[in-house]
Amino acid sequence: MLDSPPYSDKVYHVLAYTTLMWWFAVGYMPVRWSMIVLGLGALGLALEVGQSLTPYREASVSDALANACGITAGYWIARFTPAGFPPFRQAE
Repeated sequence: MLDSPPYSDKVYHVLAYTTLMWWFAVGYMPVRWSMIVLGLGALGLALEVGQSLTPYREASVSDALANACGITAGYWIARFTPAGFPPFRQAE
């Protein structure tokens, strides 16, 4: 079986949370983005706490930091996404 590259799980965390933040941000007015940031941050922390409560998973501070980096990246990508893209994006 092939080993995954080092830190590949952190890359997946960043990509997942970047996508989630961008997806929700472009669907709402920028005034609501702080709530999206807080909600996704709480989701990431809750999932890490949940993992710590199971015998077969392990919580990681570095995973939570990767989630936060993804949320930040998604926020900035959404800021520079044009108002007409994607088609469901609300006008600002």
